[in-house]
Amino acid sequence: MNKDILNNSWEIWDFLVSRAGLDVKNYDAHIVEELCKRLNIPLPCKDIKGELQKRNISPELFIDAFLKCIQPYAQMMNGLCVFFYLHGVKKTNEGMKILFDFGKGPEDLGFDLKHFRDILWRYTRISKYVGIYGWNPNNLWNLARIFQKFWGYTPQDTNAGNWLFNYEKKGEFSLSFPSLPHIGIEEIDFWLQEVWQVWTNIILECRKYGSNRNDLKKYAETQQGVRPKLPEEERNESYEVIGLTQELPDFKEWDAWTLSVLDSDRWPERMLKGLFGFAEKLIEIPEVNRSQEAQHIVQEIKKLFSDLPFSVSQKEMLIKEFLELLDLPIWKRRHELYQTWVLTQIDKALKDYQRTIHHVNGSLILRFSGTQVGTIETMKGRIHIWSELRSPLDNPVGKGRKGHIQPDYSLSFEPITEPSQTIVAIECKQYLKANPKNFVAALIDYARGRPNAKVILVNYGNIPNKILNQIDPNLRQRILPIGNFIPEREDSFKIFKESLLQSIPKPVKLQFDLIAVDISLSMSEALKENKVLWILQVIVNTSPNAKLIAIDTEVKRNWPNAKIGLSELLELPKNGLTDLKKALSKHDLSNAVILTDEDGWQQINWIRPLPFLVVVCNNKGRHVVFHFRE
Repeated sequence: MNKDILNNSWEIWDFLVSRAGLDVKNYDAHIVEELCKRLNIPLPCKDIKGELQKRNISPELFIDAFLKCIQPYAQMMNGLCVFFYLHGVKKTNEGMKILFDFGKGPEDLGFDLKHFRDILWRYTRISKYVGIYGWNPNNLWNLARIFQKFWGYTPQDTNAGNWLFNYEKKGEFSLSFPSLPHIGIEEIDFWLQEVWQVWTNIILECRKYGSNRNDLKKYAETQQGVRPKLPEEERNESYEVIGLTQELPDFKEWDAWTLSVLDSDRWPERMLKGLFGFAEKLIEIPEVNRSQEAQHIVQEIKKLFSDLPFSVSQKEMLIKEFLELLDLPIWKRRHELYQTWVLTQIDKALKDYQRTIHHVNGSLILRFSGTQVGTIETMKGRIHIWSELRSPLDNPVGKGRKGHIQPDYSLSFEPITEPSQTIVAIECKQYLKANPKNFVAALIDYARGRPNAKVILVNYGNIPNKILNQIDPNLRQRILPIGNFIPEREDSFKIFKESLLQSIPKPVKLQFDLIAVDISLSMSEALKENKVLWILQVIVNTSPNAKLIAIDTEVKRNWPNAKIGLSELLELPKNGLTDLKKALSKHDLSNAVILTDEDGWQQINWIRPLPFLVVVCNNKGRHVVFHFRE
């Protein structure tokens, strides 16, 4: 199929299935279901192409809906960008990339910062081409008032009635959307589809903050107001701060407070009743008279849409860019993307721990025969993060497992090859609807094979709690299935984070009396490295009232309060030699932390007693090693 000649939504659909690898029956069933909801196609649907033709869905409307459906994958790339910033990316915006080894050597799938950022900006540019109307509460109410005479209408459609019952009586934003009646006149159906798309988008935006009205209201109350900008000396790198400050797309089209106000004024209810009232009354009229009867309403809709700020491009260019986006290798490897994104969520959940992601010359290689991904420092020792760590298991119940298990991620004490040392095992699945037999088998095998581990199964789609009933109670207490584990589902992430923190020993919490920083010439590059600056900021944050000293062959300057003095220390010239033994000779190091390089570490090795902690920057700060006093 030639991408240049596609000019309608059903031809684009054919391309997605035949060329872009859309798996409509399995992995991508969640995309198909949401697409139908957004395009007012009744579920279940066995002939989407036919429904697109029947409704004459425009390419613009189809592309806008499809981009919304795949937005979680774009948000996963966004999360990986933040992950790259935190762990070893240089100021050139190059550096760490993730490579996959499927058995024939590392393969570059484009999992790096530059590639992700390019895709994210292309994604947002295409999004702006097709559906960025300047909606606000005022013109949303203007849209609803076009159908005001039907606000008191009771829809005849059973699904519409059920949605309203769940909304009015239970306070739910149900995702079981009704389908508008098909009028049979192209212009009327086109504009009703445009209006329906606005309603569904608002409901789906509400769902990002909670499944019901109370959750949305609570979230809105906690998020009211603008987050204050942190002073430079108080800003330490974190997922939250990087997400706010780096040049990455913002996927939140609506803030929770605005949505909560719309909800409290019952916009969703009135809009739905108005739409169905108009459509259901219209189809009671003979088809030859429908155009004349609907003319006034259609003209009002067209005028309202035409008055909104709207960004649009030529249709041919829009289709070309959209298909090029989905023809990229990263789209066809979106299943590996999900598993990799789960790693960022492990890292994010453990943000209060000292942790290191292990990459070789900037490449984090994930092998399906086992890879050490990172380490975490805890009060009870170091924990290793491994992907695909294989261990033996007699008589596994899972189909395809023969004498061993291999969870996607294992968090283990040493020796990591001893199954009993794993404290958390995480498996990643991508199903719209849980496969109970598959899930139960995986949970049983991992719980048996890792006898001391919390076993967590995360799934892109929903997981019914009843699957636990099929698992022996002795194993069940160590098992946790988490459904809807995707970006912006804070409820799922909260459960995931709490389970990890309950399973892992407390982080190393230190209160230092003295913080000494080597500012000799050999440290000049290291003290520009983001990783080193982040570690130094973390140290200062743990002990803001510690004494801070800048040293090379002597104490160059000191501050009674580390929090106040850090920014001034970093501005000092770094051009001296190094004699840390001499510089520290008059100081009590029993509860001190020293930041230096390999030369400084060799000098400190002669000091007795040793400092409590020495942080050594190797290779100009690209690698950092922690030396605790025994």
